Amino acid sequence: KQICIRRSDTRSEIPWSEIESSAENDRLFMLYLTPVNYLPIPKHACAGNQIDWLRDLLGEKLPASTK
Repeated sequence: KQICIRRSDTRSEIPWSEIESSAENDRLFMLYLTPVNYLPIPKHACAGNQIDWLRDLLGEKLPASTK
């Protein structure tokens, strides 16, 4: 399985195995590809219970992060 990122003119697919860890703050989820390179997922882009769903999914797929 993989993460699919869609923008208006592009589409990218990243295997879960390439995500090292994740972190969260009040505005973003951050999926780390390297210790200094991450994919941001803005929480304002999530609807309804998607924030809780994403938090659960990341907890299931990735090791806990100390970031």
